[in-house]
Amino acid sequence: MIDRIENTFASPSSVQIEQCEHQLGVSFPDSYREFLCSTNGGNPFPKLINVANAGDVLIDFLYGVSGNDQPGDLIFEQRKAQELDPLPDGLIVIGHDPGGNRFLLETCGEKCGCIFYWDSASFFPRSSTEEGNTYFVAESMEDFLEMARYA
Repeated sequence: MIDRIENTFASPSSVQIEQCEHQLGVSFPDSYREFLCSTNGGNPFPKLINVANAGDVLIDFLYGVSGNDQPGDLIFEQRKAQELDPLPDGLIVIGHDPGGNRFLLETCGEKCGCIFYWDSASFFPRSSTEEGNTYFVAESMEDFLEMARYA
């Protein structure tokens, strides 16, 4: 379980969160909205999670709402990710590992709220999705944060 997060952004107002949702064209699931209100991104400790079919993965940084066009801001990071490899509608990037692979949040449909790991370098051999490089991680942001452990 993540016991602390360092280098966070200031707590966003509900208006800032709604503006972020509007710019991204999504509605955040409740557990993710709660994460933004209570923590708003940063470097988590512990960092290690186990991803089925991929193994141990480190969480380097979780994105937040900064209100500025800067690294770590959800809007900035979504734009950067879309430039590299467009994501399907409803998926947003919410963090990355030390190698730049992303953690994704599904914001609509039957998997709304689920977290996935996007192995953009196809480092791991077996995926849990048809795309071949995306792995299911957790049912919600709360579950995702509970998974973290020290090595």
